[in-house]
Amino acid sequence: GLSFRVSDKEEVEQQKLCDGFLNHDATNEDIKACLTDLKVLNKADFKRLLQWRLKMQTHRDILLNKTTDTPMEEDEPAEEPTTSGDGTGTGERDKDADDEEAIQNEIAEMRAKKLRTKKRQLKKLRAEAAKR
Repeated sequence: GLSFRVSDKEEVEQQKLCDGFLNHDATNEDIKACLTDLKVLNKADFKRLLQWRLKMQTHRDILLNKTTDTPMEEDEPAEEPTTSGDGTGTGERDKDADDEEAIQNEIAEMRAKKLRTKKRQLKKLRAEAAKR
């Protein structure tokens, strides 16, 4: 199988980002407790965790924009996106965006499925009520 080795520099940057999330004002003890075991969360806890996640994504984007907004010298070439092993040319940010999009699509599909189930149940209840 394929294995990818993260460079030490990238690992340090990831650790700094994780520490930033853990020390962020929005990360309270409840959030930390929710992160320890996702299987036992109720709907309200999961919703709070998703809201926290959106805040952290915004925080991450702000941090990444601050570090990439440094002016580039004219003779310095633009950084090429890193290519994955299959040669597709997707960079780290593209991968993050794709992951985020996949998660959002999955959430939307789950909501649509739940709505369809609810509509079916209502239709059955109305049919039963009409028979009486």
